[in-house]
This record gives sequence, C-alpha cells and structure tokens, in this order.
Amino acid sequence: MDTRRHLILVKGEDRTREIASCQRQMDTRRVHITFNNGKEYQYSQESIVWLQDPLELDPSDHWVYRGHQRLHDVASIQLFEGAKVRYWHLTLQNGQELSLPFDIPFGVISTAQSRLLGSWHGLRPLFFAFASPILER
Repeated sequence: MDTRRHLILVKGEDRTREIASCQRQMDTRRVHITFNNGKEYQYSQESIVWLQDPLELDPSDHWVYRGHQRLHDVASIQLFEGAKVRYWHLTLQNGQELSLPFDIPFGVISTAQSRLLGSWHGLRPLFFAFASPILER
C-alpha cells in the first residue's frame, strides 16, 4: 500500500509497508489483508485501524521537532486522522519512514514561527514541553 496515502495499524502496529491490499467486508465485519509475501489473513474490524487521505504538510514550510531536537532530513510529512486516532507519518530523505502517534512529545511548526521562537530563547524549551504535537501553518 502507498504509505503516503494509507496508514494501516494491525493490532496497534503500523504494517502498511507490508500490505499489498486491504478490503473491508461489511457483511462479516472483517478486514481481509493480503501481505506482500502473498499470505492472506482475516481480522476483526476492531483489530484494524485504516486511515486514508492524510493532510500533507510541506517540509520546506514546516520544521519537525522530536523533543528539543530538530529533524533536518524530513522529505515528507502527513497527518492521518480517524475517529479516535491521529498519527504523524514522516518520510526521511534516506527513505526511512516513521509513524508516530499524535500524542507523543513531538512538534511541527511553520518556519516563520520557528524564526520567531528562535529570537525568544527562553520560550523555546517551554514551547516543546507539551505532550501533544504542535501543528501550525
């Protein structure tokens, strides 16, 4: 599956890259998943979170922080949202992909805001002390 368009959590674990196809079967309340290795499995709908069509953020317009550390090699940023879950999906320039729950200490801010915060040295640590990620354009 295209990890920039889909995020599939199987029993809470991101397995999107391993999945060739995913189909909801409404009559049985099951989800049929075919993995890239050809194996097929049926899961209860409660075991699967399938998020699609994320909000795309331009990494040249947004800086990504994890804790107090800026990530410089971010190639793409997506925010996936569902009824009860939100996940960040980052693709780094080396091809590595990260899926992170929205509620971990992590932040995405616009470059304009980061310049403003950079001039307020005392505010920067407080800004990233929140438990939820910060998303601003």
